[in-house]
Amino acid sequence: MGGSQEMLIIQKPLYKTDLSRNHGHLSIPRKQIKNDFLTPDEKMLLNESELKVKLIEPCLDDCYIHLRKWEMKTSSIYVLVNIWNEVLSKNGLEEDVEKRVAMAKSTGVFGL
Repeated sequence: MGGSQEMLIIQKPLYKTDLSRNHGHLSIPRKQIKNDFLTPDEKMLLNESELKVKLIEPCLDDCYIHLRKWEMKTSSIYVLVNIWNEVLSKNGLEEDVEKRVAMAKSTGVFGL
């Protein structure tokens, strides 16, 4: 990611829901997050809204995608949404393939 130091956010296999066009999101379960990647202000914003973040795709194209926080019954998760289905189509992502989501510390750019 442009030579800046990467911070691993999560490494997980892609599940059916991550690849489902009906669901249209990549889940980032908070309990599986390796490094705290949000500022206190960003965390507060996600309680009520969403963040527009830059994503570098596996094909090395970049796009802007929305990061949201969803409250579940017993916990909450982060999700990448709004153009996730386009990212899937362009990159041929498959179920059970291990993927890393990382962020460049200096720029705040996400990479998949």
